[in-house]
Amino acid sequence: MDNTKREGQAKDLILVVDDVPENLQILGNLLKENNYRISFADSGGQALKMVSRTLPDLILLDVVMPGMDGFEVCKSLKNCPGSVDIPIIFLTGKAESEDVLQGFEIGCVDYVTKPFKGPELLLRVKTHLELKHAREELRKTNSELKEKNEQIMDSIRYAEKIQDAILPLDERIDSLLGEYFIIFKPKDIVSGDFYWCGQVEKKILIAAVDCTGHGIPGAFMAMIGNTLLNKIVLEQKILRPAQILERLNIEVRRVLKQEQETSKVVDGMDVCLCLLEKEKNKVTFAGSMRPLYIVKGPAANGTGKDGVETKVVEIKGDYSPIGGKQRKRISQFTDKEVEVSSGDVIYLTSDGYLDQNNEENKKFGLNRLKNILKENAHLEPGKQKAILLEKLGEHQGEEKQRDDILIIGIRI
Repeated sequence: MDNTKREGQAKDLILVVDDVPENLQILGNLLKENNYRISFADSGGQALKMVSRTLPDLILLDVVMPGMDGFEVCKSLKNCPGSVDIPIIFLTGKAESEDVLQGFEIGCVDYVTKPFKGPELLLRVKTHLELKHAREELRKTNSELKEKNEQIMDSIRYAEKIQDAILPLDERIDSLLGEYFIIFKPKDIVSGDFYWCGQVEKKILIAAVDCTGHGIPGAFMAMIGNTLLNKIVLEQKILRPAQILERLNIEVRRVLKQEQETSKVVDGMDVCLCLLEKEKNKVTFAGSMRPLYIVKGPAANGTGKDGVETKVVEIKGDYSPIGGKQRKRISQFTDKEVEVSSGDVIYLTSDGYLDQNNEENKKFGLNRLKNILKENAHLEPGKQKAILLEKLGEHQGEEKQRDDILIIGIRI
């Protein structure tokens, strides 16, 4: 930045403080020739009065003056919020090292000894004015960024309220599922993971959905997914999980215009979807890139020693995406019917819990999750949730959350 020709702005004002008239004249002529505006003070007291009325852009300050010396003037200016940021260059005959150190300790930006060289002094003045204006511009930019960030955060927090509103009501889930827990931990304020629950006649459908991305992009996808599931199940009355996923795939691609060759949107979602028929002790599962976990055996229904003879059954979903580019094939899904007994527990998850890293960049991992489920499935849902969160916290430590996290546990 060239302070001598800042087009459209007033030229920089420099206050020169010295008790010797000849010095004031020499400095005045030098600065005027270089297009600076100048004001003069012949004492420390006068300088403070002038600064209180008009803030200069820079001060050239003598040290040795009658009454209040330059060091005292500098301290006074640095103790005042209005003048603390004015750069002060000491211009003095005091050249001892302790004087120079004292000058910097109390807040000057430079220390020039007399007799001075005009070109060198002008370069120092120019440099410190450029630094001052750069700091002012940085403060202005930071202030603008802070304001914009606050506006964005206000919008995201309101989006969080909207996302909370579209999730199933606790009372509704309580009436449909009975004993259950949900771990729902967005990576950011809003989430690309979401859970969905619906009922048609006596058939209950529950889904754990992991949309591409997290934060705002993921939340947009979650809104689309929630709307489409409501349409497919509650309006169109499609109840077989595989058919629901096939229809969901078609609708996501339609909404995002992914059939078009020019489409650049490759987002999609992974889904674990279950149809619960409690009176038949049957669960029908279909998955897009996500499995279903079932804990069966004595520990699951509270009999026998914890963990003994307990089995964790993993039922894999289809390796077929929902949404995204599918030029070679259209995703197809299959229903997998599972007989369950009273007390068995099913778990629907996204991949966020498994993929969370620790400080050594090691993931939590599937085997570790299975062991926790096997050892604790007999506990009431609230305790299972607390243990899962505790184990996650122990593993994660101070590391940031990597992805949205969703786990649903339901006792049959």
